[in-house]
Formats: sequence, structure tokens, C-alpha cells
Amino acid sequence: MAKNEKKLGTEELKERAKVELGLEDEEKKETEEKKGEENMSNKQKQTKKGTTAKKQTEQKQTKEKKATKSEKQIITATKLAEEFEMTPKVLRRKLRAMDECHKPIDGSPYQWYEDSGELKNIREKLQQQKERRNQIR
Repeated sequence: MAKNEKKLGTEELKERAKVELGLEDEEKKETEEKKGEENMSNKQKQTKKGTTAKKQTEQKQTKEKKATKSEKQIITATKLAEEFEMTPKVLRRKLRAMDECHKPIDGSPYQWYEDSGELKNIREKLQQQKERRNQIR
């Protein structure tokens, strides 16, 4: 290599090799084909977007309805404690003292369905305790 010649970078060397081998034209064609395929797929996506967007919004609405129904149906210890004007800690202590064993809902033993008989029994017992406490005072 002569002193006056500039050192070529890897990109420049690759370009020279492509030109020498005639690969440059083939690569241009391949990239143009890929762009055409991408444009077609984008157009197809745009036409499908309208139908899929409608389906997605419908699915979200049904999920929200189900979620609100399930939220309304489940009573937690905190909600029940607020109802009887006590802290959840005190409520749980009283439930353990009453020996109110029940099947847990979603992994928490202190959740009940709103219309369950078990919750009605618990409410009655807590109401009786509240009345007794008020009579003493």
C-alpha cells in the first residue's frame, strides 16, 4: 500500500467487493421486493384494523362488565369492617374467635360473596356483638 492511499473502512471495502462481484443490483431488487411486501402487509393490516378494533373494544367492554359484577359481588374484610365501624384487624380477630371457617375466595379467607349465607350469619353475629357492646355502655 502506498503512503498516499487512504485506509478504507470495512463498509467501503464491502461496497467495493459488491461492485466487483455484481451483487449490488441483486441486493437493490431484494430490498425493493421487501418494501413492497411490507407495504402490502400494512395495507392488509389497515383493512383488518377496523374489524379487529371493533372486536377488541367489544371484548374490553365485556371484561369490564364482568369485572364490575365480580367486584360488586365480593365483600372483603375491609368493607365489612367499615360497615361495623372497626378496623380490619379487629374484625379478623373477632372472626377467628367466632370460629367462622369458610372456603377462601381468590386465595383470601376474608372474602365472601354478597349473597352468601355465610356472610349473612357473620353480619348477624357481628350485629349482636355490637348491640351488646352498646348496651353495656
